[in-house]
Amino acid sequence: MKNLYAVDVETSGINPKVNSIVSIGVVSIYDPANTFYEECRVWEGAIIEQEALNVNGFTGLQVIDPNKQSEAEMLAKLKTWLGPSPIMIAHNSAFDSGFIKEAFIRAGGFSPFSFRTIDIHSIVYLHLLRNKKAIPKSLSLNNALKEFGLPREPDPHNALTGAQCNVALFNSVLKYDGSGQAGIF
Repeated sequence: MKNLYAVDVETSGINPKVNSIVSIGVVSIYDPANTFYEECRVWEGAIIEQEALNVNGFTGLQVIDPNKQSEAEMLAKLKTWLGPSPIMIAHNSAFDSGFIKEAFIRAGGFSPFSFRTIDIHSIVYLHLLRNKKAIPKSLSLNNALKEFGLPREPDPHNALTGAQCNVALFNSVLKYDGSGQAGIF
C-alpha cells in the first residue's frame, strides 16, 4: 500500500468553515523524499486570526498576497500530485482533513483523500497506555516527538516540516515496542 501520506496544513484560524488554508505539506510515508509543499492566499472573506499566524509564522500581508495562488489552484496541484485513493496520516487528522474537505467544497470538488485517516495522536496515546507511561497534559506534536527521542518541530514551523515530523513519528511508533523489537505499539 504505497498511498499513505503524512499531511499538515497551516491555516488562518481553527474553524475550516470561516478560516482558510495558507499552506499544505505532504510527505510520502514510503518515500520521505517525495514531498509536496505549496502556499496560497486565503479565500475571499476568510477570517485571519493573529494567533494562528503567530503559530505558523506567516504575516497578514503574506496570506492575502494577490500574487500567491488561490486555495483552489493549490488544491488542484495537490490532487494531481497525490494520485488515486491516498490515505491521510496526521497528528490531528480531524483538523487537517476538516480543512482539506472544506477547501475542496469551496473549490467545487471532493477531497482526494479516502475516508480513512490515521491519527498519529491516537497511536501515540495508545503507545503510552500500553507501555504504562505518563500521558502529558498536552500531547502536542512536539510532546509526542519528545516521547520517541525525536527533534522538535522548528518554530515557526510550516506545513512541510509538520508533515516531515509526522512521518518520523509514525515510523518511530511502528518500530518501537519498548524492547527494541518491531511492533505497532
